[in-house]
Amino acid sequence: MVRSANVQTLEHDPYAYVEVEFTDAGRDRLAALTRQNIEKRVVIFVDGTLIVAPIVKAEIAGGKFWLSGRMSEQEATELANEINGALK
Repeated sequence: MVRSANVQTLEHDPYAYVEVEFTDAGRDRLAALTRQNIEKRVVIFVDGTLIVAPIVKAEIAGGKFWLSGRMSEQEATELANEINGALK
């Protein structure tokens, strides 16, 4: 379902974020999940461990989403590594 997770930064933003990209099948499931849970919290587990619990703001139909917050680049890298590690 998840294809990859990568750290991203913006030039004028001190915080980093993680971009999570889904496979084609995952994209459809992600769209349905987010459409049904707008303004609700969705939990994300990796290998049985709660990683994040973001609030869905809109349907995500494009197959990618960003996990953002006040993460340093190191924290974002650790999160991306956890997600990618679970894909192996």
